[in-house]
Amino acid sequence: MQEIMVYDLNGNSLSTLVQWDKNVGVQFIGIEINETARVHFFTNDMEEAYVVVPEIISDQVLTANIPNVLLTQYKTITGYVNLTNQEEIKSIYGFRINVRKAPKPSNYIYDNTPDYISLETVLGECREYARSADQKANDAAISAENSARASAAAKESEQNAAASKETAVNEATKAAASAASAKNSENDAQSYSLQAKSYAVGTDGAVREDDNLDNAKYYFEQASRVAQSLKGALLPMGTITFAELSELAQEMKKSGYMYNISDSFTTDDSFKDGPSYVYPAGTNVYYTADGYWDCLAGTFLTPENFEEITDEYIDGLFTT
Repeated sequence: MQEIMVYDLNGNSLSTLVQWDKNVGVQFIGIEINETARVHFFTNDMEEAYVVVPEIISDQVLTANIPNVLLTQYKTITGYVNLTNQEEIKSIYGFRINVRKAPKPSNYIYDNTPDYISLETVLGECREYARSADQKANDAAISAENSARASAAAKESEQNAAASKETAVNEATKAAASAASAKNSENDAQSYSLQAKSYAVGTDGAVREDDNLDNAKYYFEQASRVAQSLKGALLPMGTITFAELSELAQEMKKSGYMYNISDSFTTDDSFKDGPSYVYPAGTNVYYTADGYWDCLAGTFLTPENFEEITDEYIDGLFTT
């Protein structure tokens, strides 16, 4: 666990408070955090800490209010910044704030600070997060299966269209052979030929309206796109350090290959988002089709969010 400096809300370092201070906010700067961060405040004679939900200002700055009850005592305040992961609650940073003894002001009115939560509540939030993540994974698997079926159907349609094209070409050839004996047969043959081209590759609407979107070539390209998107599934390749990631041989850097990075790191020019982004240990990175590394990220969705997901959003997940 790393000892860190405490700052006031103006960015000044803070090591001592005065007894009977009230509604004091503090901030922590330059630390690696996420939305699961919780700040624990306590004194050495307490059996249970006050757990405060902080306000996250950025990915390296958060603020929290010190419980007023602790400032009524002449005792050193100890604290930890914890991050949670499913059932695990881990203390990452520690700090101390001295409290200087002072007489109680005659006009002091105690205000309780209501924003405390219990450890059981934190675990409950983690369980709900894990449940939602599992549901999201199941929904994605179902969508992938449906997409695979659509790809197979599109491939079958493309094959049928190719067979129709061959038949139409044969008919056009027969019609052309009859052109010498009948002008009408020649015209019919030309019509069949244009129809065949329309259904095979399209004519930009010259034969059929919007036939550039209704032909064998178009369906084949669409099927290829779907098939290509299905090939883009992530393939876990194990856990390595960031230094080992930079030294990987080219055959170990293929589109969809994913590695878990065991230490914290700062991105460089080989990353999709560019250099100078800091990520914590345990981050998953994967190799993209255009030759960059990218960090795997996600968003917490509630049941209400799932009700708002549209078919267009789901289709977009499988569009290249």
